[in-house]
Amino acid sequence: MSTTPRESVRAAFKAVLDAATIRVISGGTGTLTTLAPTIYDRLPFEGADVRSVVLGIVSGTSRSPGVGMQGTRKDATGRAVMDLYRLQVDCNYDDKEGCSQLADAVEQTLWNAHDTLRDTYDIHGLQKLLDVDALPLGASLRIPVLTREARVIQDYTFWTHRQLAT
Repeated sequence: MSTTPRESVRAAFKAVLDAATIRVISGGTGTLTTLAPTIYDRLPFEGADVRSVVLGIVSGTSRSPGVGMQGTRKDATGRAVMDLYRLQVDCNYDDKEGCSQLADAVEQTLWNAHDTLRDTYDIHGLQKLLDVDALPLGASLRIPVLTREARVIQDYTFWTHRQLAT
């Protein structure tokens, strides 16, 4: 029997972001403010809160380093192959400046959690592929959160193990 890491990956990134203290600099006053943005492991049907982080997409990539039964040992009791994944993180906030600060704080949180992601959650080689500021208003009409002006999208790649039956 094989297992899929998809849901454990969502849970891992959500746990790391839930545990973080995310701070932004308040506009005008210049004071440091601690936020508690809502962290979603997927976009809710009704849309996301204004101040939120959404783990939008978790997908495997087309390049797999393991073919058939080739792969690496994950532990002494079984075999596993490396699975490459991509994660989209959407940061939403009231205004563009706050959104940019939230996105920077989320990125820093993920970099700071590198050892935790590796040692606790078996997530390796985290890399940011893309960091895109807000889409133009009306760029996508299918989900209301996508039409927000204050939005930053980040795409990350990483690899984890898929356990194989022995």
